[in-house]
Amino acid sequence: MKIRLAQASDEAVLLQMARAMHAESRFAHFPLQEEQLRTLIAETLKDPKGRCILLAESAAAGVVGMLGGYVLPLFFTQAFIAQDQFFYVLAPHRGSSAAAKLLLAFERWAVNRQVHEININMSVAIDMERFDRFMTHAGYRTCGQNYFKPTRQRAAV
Repeated sequence: MKIRLAQASDEAVLLQMARAMHAESRFAHFPLQEEQLRTLIAETLKDPKGRCILLAESAAAGVVGMLGGYVLPLFFTQAFIAQDQFFYVLAPHRGSSAAAKLLLAFERWAVNRQVHEININMSVAIDMERFDRFMTHAGYRTCGQNYFKPTRQRAAV
């Protein structure tokens, strides 16, 4: 399993991965806006110091996972943290080295940007118990939980 930074030529595979993540997630009932994804990919690739998209690539299967993140200051200080924006591995490749290698690469990317902390969130509700075990094993601690409450307007998005 090889980890590499995404490039502009990866747009199609990133869109394919985003479609798979979207379909499997609790957000599947929201419309997927591919133009918005294209803009996110382009903006991320233009800012390699502040943002990244990492890809896990198998020699046999191609791209099987992705982790995108960014660096930002906390609202109350100029200390910086690294935050994931998405972290996804295709179902047939969960349990492979893809997730662990993506996380390690993101940690290295973040440390190179001198962040004080790395935050990984779980908001897509995909295999949450397994993800919790994985993150705990990787040395991460939990702090709070994600909560959501649907509104009547959600169908109009």
